[in-house]
Amino acid sequence: MGDADYYGVLGVPHGASKDEIKHAYRRLAKKYHPDLNKDNPKVAEEKFKQLSEAYEVLCDDDKRKIYDQFGADGLKQQVWGGQGFDWSRFTHAEDVEDIFGADFFQSVFGRSGGLGGTLFEDFFGGGTVGRRRGPTPGRDARVDLEVALEDVARGGRKEVTVQYPMTCPACRGTGAEGERLVTCPTCGGRGQMSSSQRQGYSQFITITTCPKCNGRGQWPERPCRRCSGQGRIEERRTIAVEIPEGVPDGVQLRIPGRGLAGDAGAPPGDLYVAIHVRRHHRFVRDGDDLVLELPIS
Repeated sequence: MGDADYYGVLGVPHGASKDEIKHAYRRLAKKYHPDLNKDNPKVAEEKFKQLSEAYEVLCDDDKRKIYDQFGADGLKQQVWGGQGFDWSRFTHAEDVEDIFGADFFQSVFGRSGGLGGTLFEDFFGGGTVGRRRGPTPGRDARVDLEVALEDVARGGRKEVTVQYPMTCPACRGTGAEGERLVTCPTCGGRGQMSSSQRQGYSQFITITTCPKCNGRGQWPERPCRRCSGQGRIEERRTIAVEIPEGVPDGVQLRIPGRGLAGDAGAPPGDLYVAIHVRRHHRFVRDGDDLVLELPIS
């Protein structure tokens, strides 16, 4: 939006409080929403985007400070890497849901659910809106297993021992004793933390996932005592592995749901067991055949 006047866009004074900014955005966003301007939706769409850009900056203390000192162009260089505003940089989707409310979305759009993957994608061509993310599934794990050639010939069961974060059995990964969740006290429900660092005349902002709630924005009112509310614990576990007859050397056997624990009760990843066949002192494997070399005298 060039070297824009964000205060002018929202019609608020330079010393406006966050409540005043939010009130102005509420009023103007409803007025210029594309669904309420069927006669000229393109103009309304651009205006709505300008309002949201201004709201994104003025409701963030660090961004607002940079904007007040260096203007919109300075903000673009120091915070957005020289790029302009787009919806992937919008981190107040939850605030917008609070502003409009589910009833507003249902009455205007004929649906509930607010912004999650609908509103911004429908009107602005997709992209990821910076909102609280859902629980993240666990990552896959990999372990090596050495087996004898006899085990491959007969098939059977072997065991592997693994140690990594697993779903807490006490709370089943929710991190809570009971079901009640409250706003995370560390990030204030944003799921993200921002920090600023000044280098010369420039100030850089780094946004990271909240370490307390892991980006959820919520925290158990009574955290699980066994996992301290994390939903997972570091555990050593022995897992049975079925070895198919004739399994090739180097193949990876997949064991669903036995990988690393997910966040907030999200499903765990899978465990991949890489099979390594030990060299036999007499036989050599050739596909499904065993070859024995004998000297002839």
